[in-house]
Amino acid sequence: MSEATYQVRIAGAVPAELLQELSDLTVTVEPPETVLYGWLPDQSALFGLIVRLHGFGLEVIEVRRLAGGEDQDQDQDQEPEQDQDQDQEPEPEPEQDRSGW
Repeated sequence: MSEATYQVRIAGAVPAELLQELSDLTVTVEPPETVLYGWLPDQSALFGLIVRLHGFGLEVIEVRRLAGGEDQDQDQDQEPEQDQDQDQEPEPEPEQDRSGW
């Protein structure tokens, strides 16, 4: 497997000593998690990172391989937006009580 960009979510904070080793990755804190984001040359490097995190007693919550050009700030759980040109039925408006009460 070739080079790829990964997002790794870790429970809690990453120790400063390890942060120095991770200078090639973008590190953001989204309490109660820390998110590492960056390019790794292959899965061996990814495995090495996970082993290093485990060695510090950190809990890896999620590892995600991102598609090329995917922005780190994009929420990965969101559904892709549908093309506006597609025929879609508009959502019905909520009915209003017209009884006068």
